[in-house]
Amino acid sequence: MNKRISKISSDTIVSISAIIIALASIVVTTWQGIETRKHNRLSVSPKLELIFESGKNNFGYVLTNNGLGPSIITGKRIFIDGEEIRYTGFSGYEEFIDKLGLNDRDVSHGAIYPGRTIRANEKIHIIRFYLAKDDELEKILPEVYKRISIEISYKSMYDEEFICKIPK
Repeated sequence: MNKRISKISSDTIVSISAIIIALASIVVTTWQGIETRKHNRLSVSPKLELIFESGKNNFGYVLTNNGLGPSIITGKRIFIDGEEIRYTGFSGYEEFIDKLGLNDRDVSHGAIYPGRTIRANEKIHIIRFYLAKDDELEKILPEVYKRISIEISYKSMYDEEFICKIPK
């Protein structure tokens, strides 16, 4: 048995060692590539959030991108009392306001449509109601908040699909 071990030349040992080192470097390089891809995806990952905001004389819903990368809107759905409000472009907001009983208020709304890109840290007002002088905010807010639900679907630059909604 000692004769066999002694017959292995130093060239053979060097060759086997080189193969092992080469295989190990392939494994490490592949692992590093996978981790780099994960990092690249995370570094441009969007995170849309819907927020209900209120101030002294207004309230409404804001869409903000708190992620690191842009988001691409793929859809928007608005519900009042569980019934979806159908719209095309900007129309439909009138029906929305009418169903809430707030059609005598000043209202503004933002443009959120499929294909729209929202940059990181960008904020868009979906809809904002301005109160009349005799309005009592404490009565209107809970009523509006419990009746409305909004769902925004979006994707990342890598076509990963997400949904944000309020209430969650």
